[in-house]
Amino acid sequence: MGFSAYALWGFFPLYFYFLSEVSSTEVLAHRVVWSVATLLLLLWWQGRHRSVFASLRSKKRAAALAFASLMITGNWLIYIYAIATERTIDASMGYFINPIFLIVLGLVFFKERLNRYQLICLLLAGVGIAYQWVALGGFSWISLSLPVLFGLYGVVKKNLKLDSVSSLFLETFIALPVAAVYLIVLGVQGNMALLTDTPLIQVLLIGAGAVTTLPLLLFAGGARRLPLNTMGFLQYITPSLQFAIGLFVFGEALNPHKLVAFLFVWTGLLVLIVGQAARIHRRRRKDQREIAKTGIA
Repeated sequence: MGFSAYALWGFFPLYFYFLSEVSSTEVLAHRVVWSVATLLLLLWWQGRHRSVFASLRSKKRAAALAFASLMITGNWLIYIYAIATERTIDASMGYFINPIFLIVLGLVFFKERLNRYQLICLLLAGVGIAYQWVALGGFSWISLSLPVLFGLYGVVKKNLKLDSVSSLFLETFIALPVAAVYLIVLGVQGNMALLTDTPLIQVLLIGAGAVTTLPLLLFAGGARRLPLNTMGFLQYITPSLQFAIGLFVFGEALNPHKLVAFLFVWTGLLVLIVGQAARIHRRRRKDQREIAKTGIA
C-alpha cells in the first residue's frame, strides 16, 4: 500500500500530461469538484457523511482548514501547470526538496533540534540551490513553491487531528464554491473542456477525483501498517519517478547547472537517509539490550 501510494503519485505526470491542452485552472477546478464527489461518496459508504461537517463548527479549526485548502489547491495548481508547460523535472526537484524543507519548518515552528546529518543535508541542499541561482540567474519558482506550500500545509495538518479522508474532503469542500462558479462561467461561455472536448479528456477530468483519492487511501493504509521511518524512505519514490518521466519520457532538457544542483540535493538526501538508518539501528540495539536485561523474549 505504501509503495503503491508513492508510485501512483510518481506517475501523476503521465495522467496530467494528457490534460495539457486544458487550462491549468480548469483542471484544478475539476479536480476539486470531482474530489469532493468521490470523497463524499466514500464518507457516505462509511456512514460518516453527516458527522464530518462538525469540524467546521469551531472557528479556529475552520480557519485552519481554509488555510490548508489554500495551500493544497495552490500546490495542485502549480504542479498541474508544471506538467502542462513541460517542467516536470522542476516539479520533481520541488518534491526532492520537500523533506529538507520540512526539517526547516520543524526548526522554525516546533523548535526541533538538528542532528549532524540534518545539518549536513541542509548545507548541501543550500549550496545546490545557491549554485543554480548564481549559474542561471535564479532558481526555479516551481521547485521552491511546491515544497513551501506543501510544507505549510503539513504544519497546519499536524494540529488538525483529523483522519486523511475527512481532512481532504473538508479542504476541497471549502474550495468547492470557487471551483464550481468558475466552471459554471466557463460553461456559460462555451469554453468548458468537459462539454466541448474529446471523450478521453472528459473521462480524465471526471476521473481526477478518483485519481486524487486512491493514493491517499493507499497511503493511509500503508501508514497504519508500516513504521513511519519506512514510509519516510518510500517517499523518495515519487520525485524519482517524476524526474525519470520528465527526462526519459517527456524528453525535457537537463542542463549541466541544474544537474549540479540536483547532485547537491541528492547527496544531502543521501546523508539524511543514512542518518535516519543509523538512528533506527541505534534504537533497535537499545531495545534489544533492554529486552536482554529484563529477560523478555
